[in-house]
Amino acid sequence: MSLKIGNLIYYIQKNIKKFPRFKYFTSILTLSGVNVYKTEMLLDAIELEESTKMMNTIIHLNYWM
Repeated sequence: MSLKIGNLIYYIQKNIKKFPRFKYFTSILTLSGVNVYKTEMLLDAIELEESTKMMNTIIHLNYWM
């Protein structure tokens, strides 16, 4: 898995209260064997926030199902 994607998923898991729609998404990743560990942050706060907003829109529209 790309470190940037790992950083994004770690950020989402860390801020799950801020992004409640991701609870199911992150639990599916965990059940699929995707383990995310804290690594050196390759994305800054703005990139993480914008990427999370984009993923939230996709999840909201149910394109990933």
